[in-house]
Amino acid sequence: MQSNESHLNTEATGTTNHDVSAISLRLPAYWERKSSIWCTQAESQFVLSGMRTEQCKYHIVVSALSPAAAEEVSDLFSGLHSTTSYSTLKAALLE
Repeated sequence: MQSNESHLNTEATGTTNHDVSAISLRLPAYWERKSSIWCTQAESQFVLSGMRTEQCKYHIVVSALSPAAAEEVSDLFSGLHSTTSYSTLKAALLE
């Protein structure tokens, strides 16, 4: 149960505990040679941080990609409001 002070702070700022977890999540540098291992590490970070939405996972992964990896999957990028799911991006990285 949230304390009143904590509840007021999140109301005033418009943030939730989930938002704070997502912001503090940092994935390790993308590892082209062993993308399956990197994806497993990313999945573990998502579980530990409580991140569940495909959209948040997608944006976290895109921000962690190396330039070479981003170029490989750039056809999936459609800007900030992408409708590409994390699952689709992950499948492309593992090809």
